[in-house]
Amino acid sequence: MRDRWELADPSPAAQLDEVKPLSRRARSVLARRIGDDFVQENFVRLFGALRMLEGLDYHNANFLGIVCEFTRDDFSSEHLINHELVAYLNRLGQFHYFATSQFVAKALNRRPSLAFIGTLLLFRHKFAAHRSIDKPRKEDSDQLALSLAIHTLDTPVLMIPRKQADPYRPMGRKAYVRSEQWRKMFAGFKVRLDSGRWCRFYPERDHPMVMKEAYGLFSAVIRAA
Repeated sequence: MRDRWELADPSPAAQLDEVKPLSRRARSVLARRIGDDFVQENFVRLFGALRMLEGLDYHNANFLGIVCEFTRDDFSSEHLINHELVAYLNRLGQFHYFATSQFVAKALNRRPSLAFIGTLLLFRHKFAAHRSIDKPRKEDSDQLALSLAIHTLDTPVLMIPRKQADPYRPMGRKAYVRSEQWRKMFAGFKVRLDSGRWCRFYPERDHPMVMKEAYGLFSAVIRAA
């Protein structure tokens, strides 16, 4: 183990609220507190969580790159959507376990709440981490396992207008050519639970809320020391 951990600030002259994206801001937060005893003692944990945030931004950027190709009527990378979203969800799962760890609870003196991220964990637990159809848990019905196996994040099954106030209002029967559809709408994925409740995941729309919640917790842990 080294004597002192070091980390370069990617934006040393900027105010924190000017640093974007949020994963870059998280690196700045950690770098600016690198001399703190708490950060030095727990650097491996904190740096690992930082890499999770950077992974979320990385896979989201790759997803958006594919979407941009779609808007130009280029669907040659369509098969890659699945890989980016599975990687994204697994990074999200990693951060969830960091956030719910004893380390974080002790640092904050409370159990944190990840209200928004929590709504997306079904996709991570039941599809990205493993498929329920391959290894069902006691709470997994055949219907749920099959539904998740069908909606494998390869092809969107649900789309919503980008400027619509109510994201779940039905679109009606108006048809779009595929490239026009990607320009005007958010792609989404959904699964129906045995309780009748629907879980929905709109990667492009949801990512800013994921990062806001994750960054807020990450920075709170560092500043709580």
